Amino acid sequence: MGNASQAPRLTVVSARPRSGVPGAVALASIPSGPAIPTVGPSIPAPSPERPARVAIADGASNLGGRIGDALRESGYDVVVRGPGEHYDLLRSEAADLVLIDLSMPSGTGFELCGELRAADGWAQTPIILLSSAVEDKDVIVRGLMCGADDCLIAVNDEDRVAELQARIRVQLRNKRERDRMNRMRQERDVYFRAAATDTLTGVANRRALDSAMERLFNTGRRFALLFLDIDHFKRVNDEFGHATGDEVLQKVSECMRKNSRPNDFCGRFGGEEFVLLAPDVDATTAMELAENQRQAIAALSIPSIGRAVTASFGVATHEPGGADRDVKSVCSRADAALYTSKKVGRNRVTLAAPHGSGPVVSLVPDATTIRATAEELLVKELATGRAGLPLLPASAAEALRLAEDPRTSMSNIAKLVDHDPSLAARFVALASSAAFSRGARINSTQGALVRLGLATSRDLLLRAAYERSNGELPKYQAQVSRSFDASVRLAMAARAVSRDVAGPSFQLAYLCGLLHDIGEARVYRILASMKLEVDVEIASELVAKHHTQAGADVARAWRLPAAIVEACLAHHGPVEGAPVSARVVMAATSLLHLVDAGEEAAAHLEKLPEFDRLVGLNVPGGKMPSLIANLRVELDEGSAPG
Repeated sequence: MGNASQAPRLTVVSARPRSGVPGAVALASIPSGPAIPTVGPSIPAPSPERPARVAIADGASNLGGRIGDALRESGYDVVVRGPGEHYDLLRSEAADLVLIDLSMPSGTGFELCGELRAADGWAQTPIILLSSAVEDKDVIVRGLMCGADDCLIAVNDEDRVAELQARIRVQLRNKRERDRMNRMRQERDVYFRAAATDTLTGVANRRALDSAMERLFNTGRRFALLFLDIDHFKRVNDEFGHATGDEVLQKVSECMRKNSRPNDFCGRFGGEEFVLLAPDVDATTAMELAENQRQAIAALSIPSIGRAVTASFGVATHEPGGADRDVKSVCSRADAALYTSKKVGRNRVTLAAPHGSGPVVSLVPDATTIRATAEELLVKELATGRAGLPLLPASAAEALRLAEDPRTSMSNIAKLVDHDPSLAARFVALASSAAFSRGARINSTQGALVRLGLATSRDLLLRAAYERSNGELPKYQAQVSRSFDASVRLAMAARAVSRDVAGPSFQLAYLCGLLHDIGEARVYRILASMKLEVDVEIASELVAKHHTQAGADVARAWRLPAAIVEACLAHHGPVEGAPVSARVVMAATSLLHLVDAGEEAAAHLEKLPEFDRLVGLNVPGGKMPSLIANLRVELDEGSAPG
């Protein structure tokens, strides 16, 4: 870093001529040291002296030629940029000071001054504006407002040239002093960081941790303290040596930093024990943070030891006005909770009870804590309105738009479907099937769309979009697949009962049945993205509780008709007052129950509760046997939408 040839070439340099070396300066550029030194302070050495470089942006008055010669005689390295080359300054080599001739086209000199001042690397470079005007105070005011450090008028006068050289010397001297102060501050900061950093791991040391905890405690804010201890670390040192032990410490500390929130404070408390200080969190969030860290450490790959590394956690939270008298009280509770984790089996998280109550063990953690933590995180994710939302393909979006404006040509949607060969083949095959074929085989996507009709094409596209949005999930794939299959069956049932429940004009029955539970897949998707281990039983409970709103959000994001949004929200509500789309879904659900009841139930339909519910939803009792029979055939054949 101290080698001048390796230092970054900056465009901000300050200097003043020194006695015996005209125009010689010390470069002000100081290469940045590491954010957190890993061994000790690294302070760049001063750069060697060289003549100060003055860049002149010349104008029509050719001040650069006259003034440049005088400056060269004084020992400065002068670079002149003529008209058309001024903005090359922004890309040129470092300049210690810039002179701008204002005899340029209207306002150009002021604009150049402003551009330089705003550009990276030029913020500290002195800029002096020059004008040949005899007396123009407005020039001085405007120049200083544009960011110039000085402004000199009537430069053509011989005595003003000498004054300009004096002003240049003053500006370079001031810049040199500012750079010296900046260097001192950087040196100070390097030593401060070194004094607060654990040299092996690069995280905060015990001194910095104690100071951070004390400051946070004194602010009166809530916070959590997570104590972490690497399990069986002594065994690692004994079996593989201290060098490998150091590698494990470094890997674990780096893992902690990567999995911490921006405002969290990580540090090494001593030996194999680390601390995470988390401001503004309650016990639930603290447990989630600790569990995330535990899982991340367990997933570390350390080939040199050939096995997983695990860690035990003790968590204590501090609430303003609580029983903790000082930081030591919080640390004692976190340490006691950590001891409990080690005692009952390691590789787990223990939450400390409030001061004086003893630790409450959470075994990685318990089901009640998992459910509460998962639900809290789920609600937060759903509240963003974006988490877990599947994308709607362009072809499906175009189909929805065409459904609102049937006069539009279907060639647009055909072009979009053709971009997806497997989907296009699906349309052609369906249009050529017995259900839609009229003898002639279809060979083009557009022909298939025309034969199927707009409504059927729209329904099939959305079915494909829904199905594809349920791609490979790290967890709950079986549950999501079952939810989709159940929705396809219910879509067929909705189409069967729609005419009786909603009337012949209702054209969204299939989509209401298909998408009414799309929120289930979204909730599963969010839960699968959590590092918290949520078992299927708990996940199913949360899905049942939150899928209606989650599904309505998907419908809104896809800009589906309001009837589908209502179906998502209200299909589990009371029949009375329910919107038409929700009533269709309710009737379809009851009809499916009768179908699944089997042939034996057909003999006494009137005794089943689903029969009464269907009658209440305007489905004639005498029509139910035929509805059940026809739907059973469709389900067996896997009928397509339409």
